[in-house]
Amino acid sequence: MLYAVPVEATIANGKLLTLDTAAAQKMPDVRAVLHRGNIGKIFRSTPAPGFDRVCQERRPPLEDDVIRYYGQYIALAVAETFEAAKAAADAVRATYAKEKANVEAHLEAGDDPP
Repeated sequence: MLYAVPVEATIANGKLLTLDTAAAQKMPDVRAVLHRGNIGKIFRSTPAPGFDRVCQERRPPLEDDVIRYYGQYIALAVAETFEAAKAAADAVRATYAKEKANVEAHLEAGDDPP
């Protein structure tokens, strides 16, 4: 069995410029660090009837270098133990071209939909 831990974006909006996985890939028990540059093409999913609310995001993971939200997956560390996968994910270094976050600055109570 293998374990996988995602590497998440640490900005809310922008572009991924570089992803340094060298240190993570050299760690003991690490099998791979998957990212856009080495996974090949992933196709968009189509919701089956009755499952249209299970996953709202139709963009395949790691599709491009655009960061759309904080915590977006940018890589996936795969290892023989959970601890090794977590350590490898923490060792991945990313640089970004940060843009203004695409969030509302002012929220008021009562704006929730019924």
